[in-house]
Order: sequence, then C-alpha cells, then structure tokens
Amino acid sequence: MLENFPNAQWLFLAKDRSRNHRTVLIIDHYVPSYDKDAGSRSTWLYLQLMVEMGYNVKFVGANFFPHQPYTKELQSMGVEVLVGEKVARNFPTWLQENAKCIDVIYVHRPHVAEQFLSYLRNVNPRPKMIYFGHDLHFMRMEREYLFTGNQKHRDQSEKWKQRELAIFESFDKVYFPSLIEVERVAEIAPAVDVSAIPLYVMERSEVEPYSWQDRVDILFVAGFNHSPNIDAVCWFVKEILPLVVAACPDIKLNVVGSNTPDSVKALAGKHVIVHGYLSDDELAERYRQTRMVAVPLRFGAGVKGKILRPCSMVCHWLPQPSEQRDLLSPTLYSISRKHQQTLRKS
Repeated sequence: MLENFPNAQWLFLAKDRSRNHRTVLIIDHYVPSYDKDAGSRSTWLYLQLMVEMGYNVKFVGANFFPHQPYTKELQSMGVEVLVGEKVARNFPTWLQENAKCIDVIYVHRPHVAEQFLSYLRNVNPRPKMIYFGHDLHFMRMEREYLFTGNQKHRDQSEKWKQRELAIFESFDKVYFPSLIEVERVAEIAPAVDVSAIPLYVMERSEVEPYSWQDRVDILFVAGFNHSPNIDAVCWFVKEILPLVVAACPDIKLNVVGSNTPDSVKALAGKHVIVHGYLSDDELAERYRQTRMVAVPLRFGAGVKGKILRPCSMVCHWLPQPSEQRDLLSPTLYSISRKHQQTLRKS
C-alpha cells in the first residue's frame, strides 16, 4: 500500500509515514521513569512493545513535563511525546483535530482518567477507549481498613469505589493485571468489559542458576511514593527482622527504592542498609548477590513488580498471606513479546 498522502493532506499521519499503521495515544500521569517504580516500568514495556509491533505511538503525561532522560529515550524509541505548556493549553483542540487519525486511546490510572475524561467524552469521531487501572484503589483502601480498623480508610474505600465505577462506564474496555481485581469488577459492575493482562511484558531470557551458599542477606525493593511500601518495610524491620537476627546474627536487610522518606532512612543501622535509588544495572547486581527477597506488604492491591523482578532473577521470596491470592494469578508471570494477540485485538 502507498505510504504517502496527497500534498498537504492527513499531515498527522504523513509526518510519521504511518498511513498503514494503527495509531495509539497513551495517557499516563507522567513520562514513565521505568527504573523508579513498577507502574512506570509496566507503561514503558508496553510502549516498547507497541512500537515493535509497528504502531504509531503517541504519549501524553498528565503533567506535560519532559522528564529526562526518559523523554529522550522514548523519542529515540520512536514514540512521539507531547510535552510543554503550549501543548497542555491546546491539548483539547489537538485531540479533536486529530481524533479521526487515532485508533485507540489508552488511559492509565483513575486520577488521570478523571483529568482527561471531559476532553475524551467530547471527541468526535470517538476512537476506541481503553482503561488500565494498575490496581483497584478502592480494594487497596478496603484491605487497609480491614487491617487497621480505621474508619477513615473505609470511607476512602467507598469514595474510591464510586469514582472507579464511574470511570469504568466511560471506557469500551477495562484492564487490570490481577484476576482477583477482574473478578471483583465483574461482580460489582457486570456491564463493564473487563479482562486481565500481564503487568510486565518481557522477553524470556536465560538466568543464572540459584546458589544459596553463594548469596547473602535480604533485599527489599519498593517505590516509596506508595504508602503500603513504607508500612511494609517499617513493620518488617520492627517486628520480623529482630527474630531473623536472633537466628542469623550476621544477616543484613538491604532497602532499595526511589523517593526514600525520612521514616525509612531512620531505619538504617547495624542490620539495615538503606541504599535509596539504584540504577537498573546496580539493582540487577544486587539481586544476583541476594539470598532472599522480602515482600512484607500488609495490605495493597494489584500484581507487584517487586515479585515479578525477583522471579525473573531466581531469588527466593515470601509474600504475606494477604497478598498470596493476587500473586497466584496467571498474570503474575512475564510474557514474551511474541504473545501480542491481546494488543492486536484492542
């Protein structure tokens, strides 16, 4: 088929030579910092996959800020990243003018969906609208209430449930990474077309054999902008680590993660090393040295990147019982990029 259009026509597609390619607009809270949190890594991997599949991919961060080096890396990958104050001001106009060229709009996270739905509802012609929730916010708050008994968490859960249900009704398709969340949505909103997709999409690769005697210590990895992660490491250090140290006096806990708050930094001591942010390569080396990964979450929702990564690195890990049902979902496991049917159907 011809790639070129008649002169000065269909410029949106012509400038990318994408006449014969599907166009996908991805909207998330910011340019994904794939080495700092699991949600960003998920978004990044799907962007990478879509480019490899030949899609014409556009990305919008809700803050329209060109976070670096991630924006340049996306652009080098072949993703057009819409950033800047002028773009933000004119985004509704841009969206309406180019809607006829966009096949799918793929929106991440509830607060982002709420921010953009007023524009998206008025687009004509209307592209297919897909929502990826990452986790059910109301379920996370519900679990926190069941754990703490704090009425505030119950009230927050109910408010989030109403907000998320309203969001689902505005989309043609809804995805979550956990089958448990898919079942819950289907139960409370049977009219919603909801399915599970993997959190991460990665190539299968050879891994080094696990040798217990050649590894040392315990590793906890998390993005500390997420409050359940702060609760998890503080609880583990206070309640569990002393029992481990009593049996293994030389053991140490390595705490790794971006945006480390003072409450976590204060945990540092003889048996706790708080590293803060490590690059992907540094973290991979830390996994190779680690005997066991701790994932002591007491409440939460979704599928955990902190589980997927050690599984791929052949580390031993022990989840909390409250998380085990989620983690047994088939979507726990990373899939090879050759398995692209779900995206093609979208």
